[in-house]
Amino acid sequence: MIFATVGSSTFPRMMTLISEVHDKVDDELVVQTAGGDLDSDISQVDYLGFSSFRVNIKESDIVIGHGGVGTLITCLEFNTPLVVIPRKESLGEVIDNHQIKTVEKFEKNPLVSIANDAETVCNKIREINSSSQPISSRPNELGEFVNGLVNEYE
Repeated sequence: MIFATVGSSTFPRMMTLISEVHDKVDDELVVQTAGGDLDSDISQVDYLGFSSFRVNIKESDIVIGHGGVGTLITCLEFNTPLVVIPRKESLGEVIDNHQIKTVEKFEKNPLVSIANDAETVCNKIREINSSSQPISSRPNELGEFVNGLVNEYE
């Protein structure tokens, strides 16, 4: 299953990309939309509580998400590969490019990759699905990784 999440606010560009991806992949797709518009034949929910959000990430084979830190860290915690479509200031989706800057740091982890169009998202999904070795990290790697990011800002 692929779980897609836009976080707590609508993200029309991501909804468009998800609709395009849905037509090109065989995986079951469940989308948390934050009230955004999405094709009716795609399984969707407006919002999830934190525990349901975590369960969806834990049970997913792949997550497609915006560049929110909660999504990033939860995917790393459960060793769930994440394809990130960060919101962009230039498109009026956020007030600055904090998501792009955050995701660029997290992309150092093999579980995280960035995509800005449907073709790249589909390619990342195919790469993850066809990988002969599961993508994983050591149990304490998340803490080490986050500490390294924090130390870069000190």
